[in-house]
Amino acid sequence: MLNALTLVLMSFTQVAPAPAPARPAEGRAPMDSTAPADEVPSAGPNGLRSLAPSAAEKAAILHRRPLVLVATASWSAPSQRLVDGALADADVRRMLADRAIAIPLDVPRAPDAELQALLKRHRIVDLPALVVLEAGGAALPTREIGRVVGVRDAAQLQVELGKLLEAARPSRALLAGFGPGAMDNPGRRFELARALVGERAHGEALEHLLWCYDRGGKSDPGFRAVRNGAVLAQLLLVAREHEPAKLALDTRRAAARAAVEAGVASPELVVDFVSLCRGLGRRDEPIAVYDTLVPGHPGRAVRRHLFEEVVFDLVAKGRDADALEGAGDPTARVERRIEEQKLASLRPIAGAEALQLRARQRVVEEGLLWYGPLLRTDRRLEANALADRLIAFEPSDATFAQLVRIALASGKTGAAKDVLTRGRAMLSADRRPALEAAAAGALGV
Repeated sequence: MLNALTLVLMSFTQVAPAPAPARPAEGRAPMDSTAPADEVPSAGPNGLRSLAPSAAEKAAILHRRPLVLVATASWSAPSQRLVDGALADADVRRMLADRAIAIPLDVPRAPDAELQALLKRHRIVDLPALVVLEAGGAALPTREIGRVVGVRDAAQLQVELGKLLEAARPSRALLAGFGPGAMDNPGRRFELARALVGERAHGEALEHLLWCYDRGGKSDPGFRAVRNGAVLAQLLLVAREHEPAKLALDTRRAAARAAVEAGVASPELVVDFVSLCRGLGRRDEPIAVYDTLVPGHPGRAVRRHLFEEVVFDLVAKGRDADALEGAGDPTARVERRIEEQKLASLRPIAGAEALQLRARQRVVEEGLLWYGPLLRTDRRLEANALADRLIAFEPSDATFAQLVRIALASGKTGAAKDVLTRGRAMLSADRRPALEAAAAGALGV
């Protein structure tokens, strides 16, 4: 079962990082569209994948697909009839490619020791044979679902293989273990949805993912933190190949936009709007809407919430004055974040160390965000004060290096030299390789 902490960690790992200078703080919309998991290894024209058995099992586990061993031999007449017949059928090949991790086992008359051990482990004696396995990890050894032995025509093989692949689906095992009320548990339901996504059962997956997105936070308030992270990531994966999913997401985006423009959107709905825009490749839309919410608009509170979601984009587009106007006092903002982190450090949460470290990093990232606009609008004293506070909070090689890079990118060579001098004075030689790399060439040092 997936608990809330696991889901939050997943939301961090499945969302692509934003471009420099910083990423958004916790609770904000992901800066980029959600990134897919590692791609499934490509299948050849025959529907099979050129993988070693150990690599194939790992791929089957990672992508939640059955593992199929297609054992044939060039010296076996029945094998060749199957290869040239049913295994050459386009529908059979598509089934193997889309619904499984299928690998060929070309069995010589005298197999080497490794192949012989594999054949013995899976009791492959008669050829040809298609052995369907439910891939598992160390705690769940690979289990045979069934096999097709001997020659079949294409229609027969589709039927028999289809039944075995259906029985091997991880989602079926999950459903079998669901007790009463499991469908009301967003963690369990999301686990099922992810299994269905891996199986490319798009229609079934969409039903459960939309329930998690729309209602999961109502069943479990802790689940709200991952709606626009892990859950949206899976929805976007489905939307790549399943038009109803794309339509469902776009419908929610349009409804959220209407609420934002009317000035009645909750902070959560503002985050939904920005997250959906970015996920659907409409990155400029949130800023366009923000620009319509001019000061004095009835939705002043909504404008403030939307500012927190688009400020990174404002800076990336060179709109420093607009970003600083919305921030008010950026140094005070960063100071509040720092004090919040100091308080949080006094109450460490067991098992959440990675999240707490990430929250600390995000404080530095927000401070770095404001450093550039302050320099570029000639607010040098405020920029220096902000740099001092960041260095005091996180006096690391990375902090100094980023300050140097931002100063150089802003055309402020003098500020970059000042930071470089301070970094060299505060850091030992073995702690400043990133700092020296940031300054090399541009400062002639």
